[in-house]
Amino acid sequence: MRKGRGKSTSLSRSRWALRRDFLNNALHQLGIAALTHTPNPMKFLNQILERPGKERPYTLLVVGHSAQTAMVPRAATVKKNLEQISKFI
Repeated sequence: MRKGRGKSTSLSRSRWALRRDFLNNALHQLGIAALTHTPNPMKFLNQILERPGKERPYTLLVVGHSAQTAMVPRAATVKKNLEQISKFI
């Protein structure tokens, strides 16, 4: 948010989300594991990181390489058919 522009808008939040998703996709393409988490509220993060109250965190992005023994849960590999998740009228 630029100085003197007032409160943050949903447009600026959606721009942040788009940037976060591009970064997340780029990390995935590089073979780096990434986990996003958006707890609500996130004011606790300002206290932990000793940041001023005017700053607002939106997302935690945890990034790193997977352990050699890491396994994908079976539920994550089961995909539903389009007909199971949508209704066309």
